[in-house]
Amino acid sequence: MNEKNINSMYSSIVNLLQQSRLKEAQTQAEALLDLCGDWTLANRLEQNRTSYNYMLDYMRQGINDPQREKLYLRLRTDLWDIADRARIQLLDKVSTHYYHELRRTQALLPPDPSLKEQLAELESIVDDIDLCQLPPYNNTIPDDLRRRHEAASRRAFISTWISDPWTDEQVNQANLWLESNIVDTHDISLLTSAVGMSLLEWFDPRKMQWLLSASVSFESEVCERALVGVALALLQYGDRIPLYPELTETIRKHAAELWLGKRLNTVYLQLLRCRETDEINRKMQEEILPTMLKNKELFSKFKRSLEEEYEGDVPNWAEAIDRLGLNDKIREMNDLQMEGKDIYMSTFAPLKSHPFFNDLPNWFRPFDVENSAIPAELRQNGTFQQKLKLFFEIGALCDSDKYSLAFMLQHLPQAQRDLMFAQLSNETLEEMKDDEHLDKLRNFANLPQTISNQYLQNLYRFFKLSRYKGQFADPFREDIDLYANPILRIILDKPELKREIADLFLSEHRWKEAGDIYMDLTLVLPPSNEDFEKAGFCLQKQKLYELALRYYEQADLLNHNNAWTLRHMGTCSRLLGKHEDALAYYQEADSIQPGNRGVLYQIANCLTDLHEYKEAMDHYFQLDLAEEHSLRAWRGIAWCAFKLERWDTAAKYFDRIPDAEKTAQDWLNAGHVALVSGRMTDAVNLYRHASEKFGTRATFYDALMEDLPELENFHITFNDLVLMADQVL
Repeated sequence: MNEKNINSMYSSIVNLLQQSRLKEAQTQAEALLDLCGDWTLANRLEQNRTSYNYMLDYMRQGINDPQREKLYLRLRTDLWDIADRARIQLLDKVSTHYYHELRRTQALLPPDPSLKEQLAELESIVDDIDLCQLPPYNNTIPDDLRRRHEAASRRAFISTWISDPWTDEQVNQANLWLESNIVDTHDISLLTSAVGMSLLEWFDPRKMQWLLSASVSFESEVCERALVGVALALLQYGDRIPLYPELTETIRKHAAELWLGKRLNTVYLQLLRCRETDEINRKMQEEILPTMLKNKELFSKFKRSLEEEYEGDVPNWAEAIDRLGLNDKIREMNDLQMEGKDIYMSTFAPLKSHPFFNDLPNWFRPFDVENSAIPAELRQNGTFQQKLKLFFEIGALCDSDKYSLAFMLQHLPQAQRDLMFAQLSNETLEEMKDDEHLDKLRNFANLPQTISNQYLQNLYRFFKLSRYKGQFADPFREDIDLYANPILRIILDKPELKREIADLFLSEHRWKEAGDIYMDLTLVLPPSNEDFEKAGFCLQKQKLYELALRYYEQADLLNHNNAWTLRHMGTCSRLLGKHEDALAYYQEADSIQPGNRGVLYQIANCLTDLHEYKEAMDHYFQLDLAEEHSLRAWRGIAWCAFKLERWDTAAKYFDRIPDAEKTAQDWLNAGHVALVSGRMTDAVNLYRHASEKFGTRATFYDALMEDLPELENFHITFNDLVLMADQVL
């Protein structure tokens, strides 16, 4: 039996349990247990079967059983747990994944110390570290003590991560970690990550309860790690958690009294943004960084112009930077960072091959400049080290990237390191300490949403870059449908929370997902015209113009005389072929917002659609006066002139469009003007240009013949076009 077959059998059982097909699930579970050979699990399955058969017998006999629903629920949860344990036992035997390798090894060794014993060990080490603050040590922590501390926290992570579902006693011992005033916050955070990762491997309602408790502890670092663990578990087990009434009630209580919904919504927004990291990585590698590196000489000159005194005018480097598009790239990078997007993934990904990251717990270890893996020279108390520690404290990097940066500094050539030491002067350090901006950065770094966002970045790097990445279900790759999840519907079904998610989807042009939420929000009372507008806009982007128009009409009823809504109603009507309606909407928008060139252009287009060519041409002329180099006005004037048989005017305005900006259709229409006005040589030449622009002879021929109905109005026949096409081709 291989890993794939085990998981397939388990998935079949889960699928049956999700459909409440208990008897079939019991049969499938029996087949799985036959492979497992665990008599304890076999006895539990037999008891499960017997209880269910009794329940069915009572029902068949018409006996009223007030506990029937509770019993059925317990039988489902018990069978699910049996299947979980059988799956893990079988995978422990055959899987090469690190999780199961560790469990195999652990089964051959004496039991790990309990959570209480591990806590006592860490508290003892912390006491020893505290003694090092006193003479004669004077804050010098021996490396062997550091390593003891890290080894103890590592053991706690591993034993918790690979543990079976907790007993009540283990929960009580884990609670001691949250109550300890001695153990370091980083150690509790690492344990919290272990609980969250363990939960993703094997569902455990007690670990889930503990994470919920930890998510409201006093330390933000612990709270936010626990909250992220809860968020990922809710996504994975949303259909299973309702089977556990006590856990469900705890979640409801946290949602009602402790802002769980709002806090989770923030995490899910961040998680959804994380899924853009690959695209941001591509943009950084292919667009932003190459533009900046290509113009590094300009930046060098710009820097020198600030450092040197010039006589006379100083070169306007800002204009040069703007002209080269560097401002746009810098602004784009800053905007991405302000939105909480991960812009450093591409920078630090190559540095994750450091041996430090070969040990799985280190991907989750909070950054500590006193870690024994950090080069000793970076742990000293010089000016450079103080500045570096300050940067690590306020910087926008996640823990994983902070470690990578520290390891990179270790390998800098001595000359570059000396240069950095020289630049980080005492004066600069003092200025940073007194800077009001520094306080803002420090406060921002300590915000709960900043901590959760950076922890998600840690997780993203683990699931995407670690040597273990293929061994885990990647939560950043799975579909995230928050409102199809039974438990999340309870927590997140609030208009203000749903709008935050919908607005994110809207900003990312995910029209279907955003539109579905906005349409749902339009059912909320009192109705919001903005929800109707956004629903209509998303439907319009999906080319569902009829439905979009209905939502725009509702928005207009709620907030009449809104030019934006009227313009979009006009667009949808025009695309549906309702040209008179479209014209009326655009004219109403023009009366509200006179002088809008976009509206003026659309009015002209609607008049053209209605064959009101003279009036349309007047509007195109107004547009030409209103904006410089108006290609769209010139095209409209030329086409209307063509329809009005004003050949000279049509030719003049087609000719006004620069050759470099002419489209294939421009050349084709100009050829039509020449053809109907009898300028055959010009027509051949213009059609030739059109053929080149269309790219293939067949495409040009099809486009030419498509316009035959228009040309027949001017006595051009099919044969005329065939002969003209042969001359061109």
